Amino acid sequence: MAKQCLIEKHRAAKKKWELLNAEQARIDELPKDKRAEAQAEFDAKRIKARMFKTRQYNRCALTGRASGVIRYFGVCRQAFREKAHKGELPGVKKASW
Repeated sequence: MAKQCLIEKHRAAKKKWELLNAEQARIDELPKDKRAEAQAEFDAKRIKARMFKTRQYNRCALTGRASGVIRYFGVCRQAFREKAHKGELPGVKKASW
């Protein structure tokens, strides 16, 4: 059985997402000329959750994988290996010994 705190956390998150979805639906019903302005305001309000550096994490630009990302190239280890074999990464050679 789940802990009570996790159940409460899930309920709070569900309420938050329901409010966000309701507001997005309200924006979608607006006339086209007012919709862009309202959407920009809505997006600016949601950026607060993404503005904290510690909450951000790297994802592979090709596959979207969250773990095993090589920061310098911005791709995960599998995509890095494939691109290195094809010679698509400048300055990277396959090691052979």
